[in-house]
Amino acid sequence: MSEIYAAFRKAAAHHDVARASKYLADDVRLFASLTSKPFEGKQAVLAVFTMLLEVIEDLTYVAEYDSPGGKVILTRGKINGREVDGVQVLTLRSDGLISEFRDFIRPFSGAVALREAAERYFQRTR
Repeated sequence: MSEIYAAFRKAAAHHDVARASKYLADDVRLFASLTSKPFEGKQAVLAVFTMLLEVIEDLTYVAEYDSPGGKVILTRGKINGREVDGVQVLTLRSDGLISEFRDFIRPFSGAVALREAAERYFQRTR
């Protein structure tokens, strides 16, 4: 596991988005299950992370899989009482910074709950 990824995960586990931002490339992209276009740039990705850390309860890292250019992470949590599984595929640059996230969530009812929670969150914070 890369040192940068380990530090990123630790920051995320402590809901420390400011510290987590140090481990993201400036041009990082997040491809989310519920959107057709990626979130682009550090600020946009951090806004999504902040929302996710608020709306996902009992977030647990279940498993990690390494590849030469990245990681795959299996997570579990709850959104509005619904159990969800998430899969995040991270791409790491040669300098170790995270350049891309691909995020998948199941079951469909969990994805719907996430969309609803995200809409409420962004309405409240705008």
